[in-house]
Amino acid sequence: MVWYVPPLSPIQSAADAGELGSNGILPDVDSLRIPVQYLANLLTAGDTQPVLLALKRMLAMRHYKRAETVDGKVDTRALEEVGLSEAQAQEMYRYLAIANYEDRLWYRAAIVNWRVTHSRRKAVVALPSAMVATGLIPNSICSTAAASTLLM
Repeated sequence: MVWYVPPLSPIQSAADAGELGSNGILPDVDSLRIPVQYLANLLTAGDTQPVLLALKRMLAMRHYKRAETVDGKVDTRALEEVGLSEAQAQEMYRYLAIANYEDRLWYRAAIVNWRVTHSRRKAVVALPSAMVATGLIPNSICSTAAASTLLM
């Protein structure tokens, strides 16, 4: 899955030009160079409101974490504007910024078990049936220990 994280360059250029939002904390999402309509067509069937809300929430999370790590203080004004709690912002940060491998890619256990079982079946089918039935498997094909695990 691919995550879209707004780049810092539009935010920096908006701050340099004095185009910050009405509260002076975050720039307006509408004034940034983010392809909102493209993202809406891609993710929400053309509805731009959920995309704008998601982008505002990501910017609010970025501001909250910056204030927490750089300034050393907790500033929840931006979170309150978009309706996020501190716990939700921390969880968003965990998944979007520092997600573990297990959190990013999730495989169902049934699929993994099917692959193991399926590979064992393929190995048994690959051996001639007479050799498997009699137990006469030459060492060049596999050892008797491997043959016993295949027959299980």
